[in-house]
Amino acid sequence: MDPTNEVVIVPWYREDNYAEVLAVMDDAASLPDCYEWWHRGAAETVARLNTRGARLATVSIDAAMFLVWCSENDLLPNAEARMEYAAELASGDSSDQTRTDA
Repeated sequence: MDPTNEVVIVPWYREDNYAEVLAVMDDAASLPDCYEWWHRGAAETVARLNTRGARLATVSIDAAMFLVWCSENDLLPNAEARMEYAAELASGDSSDQTRTDA
C-alpha cells in the first residue's frame, strides 16, 4: 500500500483540558504527566510522519465526550478506545468533535 494514500489518525489534546484527559483515562500512567511533554512528543511524531509523506488527521479529544462515547460503546477509556474514537470522528461518523488536518 502506498503510504501517501493512507490517512494516519492522531488523537490530539488541548492544554486547557489535558489534566481532565489524564483524570479519566484508565491508562493515564502511559501518558506524559504534563501537557508540554505530551505536546512535544506528539509534535515530533507529526513532524516525522509529515517527513515520510503521510497524510494526517488530528482529532481533538474532549474528555467528557470521550467518556460518553466509551460508555455508549461499552469500552474502557484507554489507548485502544481513543484510537477507535478518533477514527470515528475523523471519518465523520460522529458530530462530537472537530477534525483538523495536521
